[in-house]
Amino acid sequence: MRALSIGEILWDLLPDGKHLGGAPFNFGVNLRRCGHQVLFATAVGDDPLGCEAREKMLATGIDMRLVETTSRYPTGTVDVAIDAAGEPRYRIHRPAAYDDWVCDRKAGEVLADFEPRWIYFGTLLAHSAEGRRAVEAVLDACFRASRFFDVNLRRNSYSRELVERLLRLAHVVKMNDRELEPICTWLGIEEGGDAGRAARLGAAMGWRALAVTRGENGCLVWTADGAAEHPGFRVPIQDTVGAGDAFAAGFLHGLELGWPLARVAEFANRLGAAIAAHSGATPEWSMEELELLR
Repeated sequence: MRALSIGEILWDLLPDGKHLGGAPFNFGVNLRRCGHQVLFATAVGDDPLGCEAREKMLATGIDMRLVETTSRYPTGTVDVAIDAAGEPRYRIHRPAAYDDWVCDRKAGEVLADFEPRWIYFGTLLAHSAEGRRAVEAVLDACFRASRFFDVNLRRNSYSRELVERLLRLAHVVKMNDRELEPICTWLGIEEGGDAGRAARLGAAMGWRALAVTRGENGCLVWTADGAAEHPGFRVPIQDTVGAGDAFAAGFLHGLELGWPLARVAEFANRLGAAIAAHSGATPEWSMEELELLR
């Protein structure tokens, strides 16, 4: 499978040091480790952090033809504080280099050559007018590709109008249970538990699939053909940075392979748990390690 991931790359400034991250990057790295081809569209600054980010990206095996360098803004960073439960709190510094990525003629030629089957995008990049134009230009250029929207709401980095707009562009959506509630309220779906609201939301929007993550309590996944839940895996948590992004990669991996929905949910949870058991957003993992979590 060929997938394009577009959006932010940034350094997570954690208590134990800096780690390269950003949801689209984390997703792309984990999807690549699942065996798929990943093209990443972003920008880094013309600065030491940008040079280091390029070196780290190169080692992941993702396609970097759409990784640009800009002198307009510095490489993205975010301060990450970890609470007692391992949950992160973010302070995002903007504007950042990834805000300066544009879908120009060169990008169009690369996209035409790559021909992605899937396009992954989130909310953060699209919160700026320039970023929203970039996302929509990519979707227009790759109109045959399926679209995966990872909601990932961050404080002061979204609006109701923007989220609803992006939801309507998607074919597959991933959100967490804290995001499900306001989104259902915005769209007039207020009765029932998580499973019922997710089913009504997915059907109303015409999505192929929806995943709702529940942290340590696993997930709920829905398609038009049915739904499945998984209780999650108990692991010693270092931090949960990047765990949801890894879950998204595992979710798309299972959907693409046509697995039964219960197996998709189980695998996505295993991958998310493996990330949470280590520090940083993209620690190394292997299929053998994931099997041990069974």
